[in-house]
Amino acid sequence: MASPKNSRSTGKRLRTEQFPRLNLAMSRARSLASLWLPVVVWMALIFVASADTESGYRGSRILAPIIRWFVPDIDPLSLQNTVLFARKGVHFVTFGFLAALLFRALSPGFGKACNPASAWKAWGITVLYAISDEVHQSFVPSRVGSPMDVLIDAFGAGFTVVVLLAWCRRRNGA
Repeated sequence: MASPKNSRSTGKRLRTEQFPRLNLAMSRARSLASLWLPVVVWMALIFVASADTESGYRGSRILAPIIRWFVPDIDPLSLQNTVLFARKGVHFVTFGFLAALLFRALSPGFGKACNPASAWKAWGITVLYAISDEVHQSFVPSRVGSPMDVLIDAFGAGFTVVVLLAWCRRRNGA
């Protein structure tokens, strides 16, 4: 005869409250996933975008009509420069957002306590990823790896980290 404590024999579902270590492990796993999954997904999106052989053409095809709508009499050179500026702005924002996600993942109690060490670790990891992104692009046909893009990415990440640190300090009255 089966023991009533055996969940298989009684048909009862085991509760995590009965297993505090399992409950703690599951809680930690959920916490880690909520912190690091957005980082991994954002990095994957950057990687996929870097592999797009038609990125420059597609970006220009989308941005140029929008710019012409706002400035109908723009000359071709100004249009080209504006599209280039907008595309580099995307670099700045994309890697700034990555730095923010990394800062959040690396900071215990993000928003409640300022941790400059975590902020600058996030910046460093972001810059390393920016370098790897440009190296990756150098192997993609019709794409080139650009040290200037790494600088733009680094500035975007640095700007974001500084803003987040200032926000955190102001919020906590530090």
